[in-house]
Amino acid sequence: MQVHAPDKFSSYWADYLYAHHKRSTRLCHYLGTIWGVCASVYGIVTLQFIAVLAGVVGAYSMAIGSHYIFEGRRPLVVRNPAWGAASDFRMLVLALRGRLRAEFEKNAVEMQ
Repeated sequence: MQVHAPDKFSSYWADYLYAHHKRSTRLCHYLGTIWGVCASVYGIVTLQFIAVLAGVVGAYSMAIGSHYIFEGRRPLVVRNPAWGAASDFRMLVLALRGRLRAEFEKNAVEMQ
């Protein structure tokens, strides 16, 4: 695994946006992220660690699968798993705040 310096996150973020320019891919990521958080929190609160595992596996399966199905390429998470997870949360928050389109425009990525 290649380690990236923090100042290169902006470059990763631009690549991440391009890799998520299709609405279907973003939707899978939103659903996967929400599923992963909900199932993991539930599992932690109820001490059902299988739910935590189901949350993590389900979230990653949905997100990674969307790249092969809708984008026809490998996901960026293989480049840097920590930045990939952080970017998933960032994209979800920007979408919920109605600011994702502006972020795509700022990074010169066409949003579909």
